[in-house]
Amino acid sequence: MEKRKYDAIVVGASVLGACIARKLALKDVDVLILDKETPGFNELGNMDSICSGGYFKEDTFLFSQVLSRIEDIEKRCTDFFRKRWGLIKGSRKQLDELMTRLEDLKVSFTSVDEGLLIFDRIIDGYTFMLLNLLDALEKGAFLKIHHSFTGFKFEENGLKLKVLDHVRHETLFLHAKAVILTIDAWVNRVLAALGINLPVRFFSSFTLVLKGEENYLVKPFNSSYTIIPYEGFTLIYENTDEVSSGEYIEAYSDTIDRCIKYYRRHFGEPPPIHGVVLTAKAYSERGNRYGGGYVWELGKNREHGSLLVAVSPKIFLSEIISDTVVKKVLTTLGLDPDLPVKPLPARSEIPRALERIPLPRFCSRPFFYWC
Repeated sequence: MEKRKYDAIVVGASVLGACIARKLALKDVDVLILDKETPGFNELGNMDSICSGGYFKEDTFLFSQVLSRIEDIEKRCTDFFRKRWGLIKGSRKQLDELMTRLEDLKVSFTSVDEGLLIFDRIIDGYTFMLLNLLDALEKGAFLKIHHSFTGFKFEENGLKLKVLDHVRHETLFLHAKAVILTIDAWVNRVLAALGINLPVRFFSSFTLVLKGEENYLVKPFNSSYTIIPYEGFTLIYENTDEVSSGEYIEAYSDTIDRCIKYYRRHFGEPPPIHGVVLTAKAYSERGNRYGGGYVWELGKNREHGSLLVAVSPKIFLSEIISDTVVKKVLTTLGLDPDLPVKPLPARSEIPRALERIPLPRFCSRPFFYWC
């Protein structure tokens, strides 16, 4: 019989999701990783070559280079996928902490002056995800691909998740004491800085829809406002620039009118509008910790379970941000929150990882094999 109960469920087999799952598995936590696509789909299909470089707005020279390659990027130019280095800009304290952790993980890098960190060609973001995910699976974690998390409900013994199986076209109900929603916000940060509005991942907010006893979480398109059809009713989303954690804002009638016009222009006639829509800030451009990294605990029934939202704007900072998440989960489970530090599997283990981890369907061979 298919397993339906876990200690923890990580939504998103991204770099951040893989880091979290690996650390939980190292603590013998029964953990499941869910993803709508195959692991790395977003990293490969949505311009990982930019994102794994960790570029951001201050680096105008790099952005000018990227901008000149937009046409090639949109065609998923394989030449651009060959970049194997990353650039992170942050405070000295942040970088010192990150460098210490990377040394523990045996990740090679080169330090440069003025708070810059350049990783050499030994590892890239996708490989970093694969090695974390491989270790998690070998330590007992479970992976479900082509499964979407569409709703949740607090119960006395934890959280009940509504999950859509895109292969069997059926709905599953899973149970966990802790659920972690992972957001690799750096994808849309790069796209937004380039002036590209694509339905890749949400940029600064997520939407909670309250309908009856169930709570739905939906990822809106990356635009200032839009409408999203969802299971028979329509969600109204409005980007909010200044919302503190835990604060909600309703979509007003004028927003709905703008949304309808926007939807008609881009997608045709929208379905009827029902339900209550609330938006909440999950990621700040300024970012007061880890250069925009964020961990937010949701829900009033924390004594019964824990729902966490974790945001990582930079790939390798996921290694540090995941610490905060894992400690909260271990506390919820009543376990020792101390985190074991164990080196990642060697790069030579990647062929073995590919035997266990399916590649994105459009990728005939992984770009980390290329020179």
